[in-house]
Amino acid sequence: MKIKSIVVCLESIYIKFVKMIKEVFGKAWIGGRFAIIGFIMILSAVIGFYLDTGFGKIIDISFCVFIGMIFVLIGKTLIKIILRVFRDFPTEFLSILILGIATLTAGISFALDFPVYLAFLWAFLIITVENFLGIGLILAFKNKGKRILAFALVSITVALNIGAIAQIRNLGNVNYELKSYILSMGSSDNRRNMPNPSEKGEYKVKILSYGSGKDKNRIEYGEEVDIKTDNVYAYPFLENYIGLKGKLRTMYWGFDDKSMPINGQVYYPEGEGKFPLVLIVHGNHDMKERSEKGYEYLGRLLASQGFITVSVDENFLNGSWFGDLGGENDARAWILLKHLDVWKKFNEDKKNPFYNKVDFNNIALIGHSRGGEAVATAAVFNKLKYYPTNASVKFNFNYNIKSIVAIAPTDEQYKPAGKPIEIKNINYLLLQGANDGDVSTFVGSNQYNRIKFDDGMYHFKSSLYIYGANHGQFNTLWGKRDIPKPLGWALNIKPLLSGEDQRNIAKTYISAFLKTTLKNEMDYISLFKNYEEGENFLPKTVYISRFEDSNFKLISNYEEDADLETSTLAGGIQRGEGIYTWKEKRLEFRSDFLGNNNAVELKWTHSGGIYVIELPKSVANNWNINSKSKLIFSAADVQKEKLEKNKLESTDFTIRLIDNSGEEASLCLSNIGRLHPPIGVKISKWNYYNKRNYGKNFEPVLQTFQIPIMDFIKVNSKFQPNRLKSIEFIFNKDSKGDILIDDIGMEI
Repeated sequence: MKIKSIVVCLESIYIKFVKMIKEVFGKAWIGGRFAIIGFIMILSAVIGFYLDTGFGKIIDISFCVFIGMIFVLIGKTLIKIILRVFRDFPTEFLSILILGIATLTAGISFALDFPVYLAFLWAFLIITVENFLGIGLILAFKNKGKRILAFALVSITVALNIGAIAQIRNLGNVNYELKSYILSMGSSDNRRNMPNPSEKGEYKVKILSYGSGKDKNRIEYGEEVDIKTDNVYAYPFLENYIGLKGKLRTMYWGFDDKSMPINGQVYYPEGEGKFPLVLIVHGNHDMKERSEKGYEYLGRLLASQGFITVSVDENFLNGSWFGDLGGENDARAWILLKHLDVWKKFNEDKKNPFYNKVDFNNIALIGHSRGGEAVATAAVFNKLKYYPTNASVKFNFNYNIKSIVAIAPTDEQYKPAGKPIEIKNINYLLLQGANDGDVSTFVGSNQYNRIKFDDGMYHFKSSLYIYGANHGQFNTLWGKRDIPKPLGWALNIKPLLSGEDQRNIAKTYISAFLKTTLKNEMDYISLFKNYEEGENFLPKTVYISRFEDSNFKLISNYEEDADLETSTLAGGIQRGEGIYTWKEKRLEFRSDFLGNNNAVELKWTHSGGIYVIELPKSVANNWNINSKSKLIFSAADVQKEKLEKNKLESTDFTIRLIDNSGEEASLCLSNIGRLHPPIGVKISKWNYYNKRNYGKNFEPVLQTFQIPIMDFIKVNSKFQPNRLKSIEFIFNKDSKGDILIDDIGMEI
């Protein structure tokens, strides 16, 4: 009753105030009206003055003033209509109606990232529907004479509500053309009977945890911890651990950035001997979720194969309802290296179960999402003497990190001195899902492109782009929806691979990679050169892979200059004939974000075009190309017509080599491997949301092709590879096409 009295009192005061204003100003309101109109006209004239259409200032100003007048007339009329329509509505109803629309507008705009005008339209529609549902129910029970109207209102609004719920619950749409294309691919001639690297190994797996022993939220790092570790001073790396956000974190965790724990779940092989050490670190998720537990499938597999595997806990750096720390990726990397410090102590402590069991000559880091960037940053920090952002923080790590695995990594969240992280002389594996709703562009390829090998040792880098794979299913806890609900309802999850299949791909490639790089089991390296060799044990989907090793000699990667005729290798000449489009360009990601990689685009509209690279004499004189060498290049099909019509047909062309004596040998690309057509991916099931938040349905991803020189010799035995003069791409198989070519070179 008190609240009602206050409302009545306020209403009375308002009525008296309005009456007083009317008495004071009288008809002077007209002046206010004209002043506002005048202001709008002046504003329109100012806009016209700076519009600069080229027709002159008078026309520009007159046009804008005219538009301003039209705006005033239409706007005034619409508002008068709205005020008259709602004039006789009950104020109680109007207040709730406006409140409902305003609240829902804010909710839709925030939750679905819609522009305010669109959020308002949806809010108005939804509130109107629910309003008529309520009216219909009241009429049905209180007005027997209007039951037909009531029935109609209730039926229509209930049907609309059911439809809306069905749309939200709908899992999305399957690309049936893609399914047919996958089935049409059949079996490859390149597959080998190599052992399945994802199969359980010979070792029995044991599990334990290490941590502070004081964790109040997780018992395995608290009172039931197996090995206690000291906390670390992370303050210099977390400049955003401040204010209310920082205090709430400290309140939840029981520690702050000045005393952060070194916690980890260890999966290790039972047995004697030294074992390679592998650290796995998660990315950003809800900090209360046990993200490190989501890699148990990897931990158990690798431990059974003879790797000590640690799933590192960095959940205290993750986001929560009170916000994301932001700018913390360097802290993630540093804490990972502090784990290596702890493992060094374990290995040297005779009382520790890991005494003398760790092979510190063979260390690998695996990271997912922000963790995928953190492992690259850790590899750089590992070789530095000082923290790049603050030289008062000294580093002394220098561990033998041989290999890095990045799963759907972020990139450039940490840029010391404004420069992206660059890795040298470390083996690198990159996995990315084409249906990733979180890291939705292939930014990990930027890091891949920045990796260089120059120490004379053997290293390689490889990437695998997987259609049907999302972000979360690489972690068993994160699941199919890559963003939290209600946003997650917008995702198109029906085309996704099963979680088991997606993780089997990860197990296959990660296990093969670590066996190759840490145990020198080189039989698996062919899998990275050509994914088709794993066809016997890989799930059926579309894969695109890249590969480069330290034996690669570059001819052209289109990074050198703006001259189309010069190759990256000094002295080479490039030319195109009968080609509609010939240009060098930066590769563009799905969201119109430019990558750091250039390629040449070659588009032809009729058969017979040719792209030639004439090699300098230094190639024949110094490279010693022989029957064991390989011609290597990367390519991507970017033909828009195929993409728009969902026409999933592979492009084919001819590769021809010519030696100094004029002998030539040609091979069709289709006899070597498959150049996949451009395949569109709808990350969201709603077109508007998909376009607004994810951009285009397609981004070009390069496929590496390796052609043994022996295959050319088989075509023409007189061809002499050690006298190679030119490489030609001849577009004589399809009447039209549009492709990107990059990283042309030789493996000697």
